[in-house]
Amino acid sequence: MARYAQQLLDASVPPAQATTLEDVRRAIVLLLPGGRCGIEQGVVCRTVQRRLADEGQRFSSIMNDVRRELAVRQVNGSDRPLTEVAALLGFSALSAFSRWYHAQFSCSAKQSGANAARGK
Repeated sequence: MARYAQQLLDASVPPAQATTLEDVRRAIVLLLPGGRCGIEQGVVCRTVQRRLADEGQRFSSIMNDVRRELAVRQVNGSDRPLTEVAALLGFSALSAFSRWYHAQFSCSAKQSGANAARGK
């Protein structure tokens, strides 16, 4: 999974002067698979929150956006088992991932993957 995260980072060449939002998104992609992704990781928590607020962002919203993007790629574009996808996205259990996925996309990950496999 770490190799996959590194490939994602390598594919997105950061601009010379990355914003806090871009830095946080990259950190989330790296930390999600380990299940230790939270605002308290890395730079001082209040500093990150302040910088994100200056950019009109919230850490929880960014993390959810990253999870949504990765979930779509993994559920619709790979043959990984859903338990592996759940772990990649930082969920401790498939049931938690399933509830989150349904709340985000109004269908189950299994249904979504099946529809993608059929080309719908």
